[in-house]
Amino acid sequence: TFIDGGSLGMDNTDGFLYPGTHHTFNFTLSDENGIESIDTLRFSLDGDDENCEIEWMPWSGEVIGDSGCFIITPRVEATQRPLFSVWDVKIFFELRWDLEEDIGSGPFVPMLKLWDENAPLGAGFSAISPLEWDLHLGVELSIIDADDVNSPHGKLLDGILYIHGQDMVDFQLLVTHADTDIPAHNLPFSTE
Repeated sequence: TFIDGGSLGMDNTDGFLYPGTHHTFNFTLSDENGIESIDTLRFSLDGDDENCEIEWMPWSGEVIGDSGCFIITPRVEATQRPLFSVWDVKIFFELRWDLEEDIGSGPFVPMLKLWDENAPLGAGFSAISPLEWDLHLGVELSIIDADDVNSPHGKLLDGILYIHGQDMVDFQLLVTHADTDIPAHNLPFSTE
């Protein structure tokens, strides 16, 4: 069993992962006995065996994710290269908005470990420092458009809405991660 260190990748942006956004961790794995021969693969975003861990059992396809870290259960996709015992593996995950309460502040260094016959294989990585990341915090709210639904209709000009005091207005809003143009998705219902 072998993992190509050069194939390790994670879609962080300037060292940040964004809550509520889909992210991917990927690597290439070789195993002459087939990927199903591996008991367990464990990926931890913060290098801790307790927090932000994703456990995948290739032989059964079962994926278990830390519910305190991920909004939805992570997903693993393994694609075998034709005529080779080599798989391109992608782990898809989405971080919770309240994650900082559980893991504190970073930076964090991920780890990847494999188990076979109830023993750790030497093919893993206890600290993947080139993929060090931190949690991006903060959002910005922008008014994209405003529609005055009462006559006479008001107008939005240069960021100023001109309306009458009793008018009803429909706003189209955009929420982005602070200081970026990346849309913020899956905000908690408790967001104020």
